Order: sequence, then structure tokens, then C-alpha cells
Amino acid sequence: MDSKKIAVITGGASGIGLLILKRLVRNNYQVVVIDRNREALNQLNDEFSQVKVINCDLSNLEQVTEVCSKLNKELSHIDLFFNNAGIVIGKALKDLSNEEIERSYRVNTISPMILVRDLLALLEKAEKAKIINLSSASAFTGVPKLSDYAASKAAFYSFDESLRLELKESKSKVSTLVVCPFYINTGMFDGVKTRFSFLLPILEPNKVVNKIMHSIHKDHKRLIMPWFIYSVFLVKLLPVGLSDSLLSFFGINSSMKDFVGRK
Repeated sequence: MDSKKIAVITGGASGIGLLILKRLVRNNYQVVVIDRNREALNQLNDEFSQVKVINCDLSNLEQVTEVCSKLNKELSHIDLFFNNAGIVIGKALKDLSNEEIERSYRVNTISPMILVRDLLALLEKAEKAKIINLSSASAFTGVPKLSDYAASKAAFYSFDESLRLELKESKSKVSTLVVCPFYINTGMFDGVKTRFSFLLPILEPNKVVNKIMHSIHKDHKRLIMPWFIYSVFLVKLLPVGLSDSLLSFFGINSSMKDFVGRK
């Protein structure tokens, strides 16, 4: 996998990751997919000759370390690294087990940090590389039944910011793009509701991927969608009671009420 552009995607066997993979294959990339779904990985193996699959559960840090060691031995460089994998439990805090809280952080925050740390040398070997970190609009505001998810994504957003500044300070050729979308219609958030769909629509996966690829091409550092999410930064400047009332009015606080998730 030395002669072409190389991309690595976590969670690339379904949803947004799979759409990104297909786009990259069309653009003549060699793609490494890291995913826990063996059946989906086998299908990718059969369908795409330029795709290498690696089975890994990101909640298992030993597996993550082993994957990093394997890639450092087998790849000459990495041009694009997509920290795309994520999980959502969708329970109130009182109903979350210790294991569920820990798993959310391992998959959404800790493993992505380890992957970037251990694969950074391969990214530095590319002519120009980019790390795409898929965070969430919930990084900017808490949501009932998303305490673990929102907290882990907020941590991940801060990680991206610190990483971006570290890379800039060291004059690295590697840059980052953090992606913070509202709910995406991939099945992961099945059952969520939005009160004003013209302001806060459930996002269509292909449109999200189009925006991600455009942002990579333009070397953007941050992608927030839809545009109305930017209003959260202003809302946070208001007194807490008024801020909470506005979030309730726009339906954000009740958006997870009927959540069922991907079955």
C-alpha cells in the first residue's frame, strides 16, 4: 500500500464511515478500515480490492494498541486518518452502568487519542496529511439521555483543539479537521426528534459526507452543521435559566425522548 494515497477509517464498515470509504475508493485511495463488525468487514473485503480490513473493538485498548503496531509495520505513510467510530448508549445517567460510561469514553475519546498518538509518525511521512475527528454538536451543549455521549464528545472536541495547536507549534505538515454535526440519519440515532426541522434538520448522510470532503479539500479546521448550531455559542452567554429555556423551546432538551438507536 505504498504507491497510492492511503486513508485509514475507524468505523468504516457502516454509516458515514462507509460512505466516506466509497468516496475515497472512487478517488483512487487505498483504504484501511478498522471496525468491530466482522460480517460487514468481510463484505468490504469481497467488494473492494483496494480496501484492507482490520477487526478491532475500540473499547478494548489492547486491541487498539495492537492495531497501531500492525499499521506502523505495514504502511509507508497515511494521508488521511478518519476518527469516525463512535457509540451512543442513550440512557439517563441514573440508568447507566459503570461499564457503559467507560465504554462511551473508550470508543468516543480514549481510543481515538491513542490512535492519533501512535499513528502520527505515519501521518508525518505523508507529503501533506489530515486527521478528521468526528465529534458532535452535543460537544457544545448537554442533552438529556446523552450525558456520557455529550461529555465524551466535548472531551474529544477539546482534544482536537489541543492537537491542532500542538501540530501548529511544531510546524507539522499534519493538520486537523473537527466535524460537529447535529443528529445524522444513519440509524445510530433512530427515534430522535427535532422541533424545527428548517433550523435543526436531521442530517442526510450523503450531504454530511459532501461537506466533510469539501472541508478536507479546502483545508478547513472546523465543520459545524447545520449553521444554526452556531447560535448555541450565543445562548451559552445568557443566564443559565434563560439558556435552558431556549434549548427547551428549540426541542433540544427533548430530542432524545423517543430514542431507540440502531438495533
